[in-house]
Amino acid sequence: MTPKPIKLDIPDTADYRVAGIASGFRNFRVCFEVNKVLELNLTRVEDVTIPAGRPGSQTVHAFYNGAFDEDHPCYLVANKDKRGSGSLIPELKTFDYFLIVYSTISKEQFRIIMDKLRQIDIISGIYEIDPEEIKSSEAFVILLES
Repeated sequence: MTPKPIKLDIPDTADYRVAGIASGFRNFRVCFEVNKVLELNLTRVEDVTIPAGRPGSQTVHAFYNGAFDEDHPCYLVANKDKRGSGSLIPELKTFDYFLIVYSTISKEQFRIIMDKLRQIDIISGIYEIDPEEIKSSEAFVILLES
């Protein structure tokens, strides 16, 4: 008997924006600088655990949350596993962190945020990431649901 394919009902548009951040500095230092430049209050919360690759395997990532205002929560998460065994988004290994702004923020507002982040000396690169173009973007959804 041939297995019947299952179709996933994934929304066409994401209600969050993601910036990939490249920085060789530790997560608490990056968070401090992001807080200072964006006038946020990102705080460290419990590390987030994401299922990975093989059944039973998982990755653990430093996780910070905060908000621009009541309607725009944001998160900073480390891409690299704390134990060095994997990445949150394997196809984007060049990024060390992801800044996720949840809600329907405009492209222009997000561009302003990214321009401010580019002013931080310890950030060597920052790029907007389209979650719809990433194979493993379900990790962002898992983060937003936790």
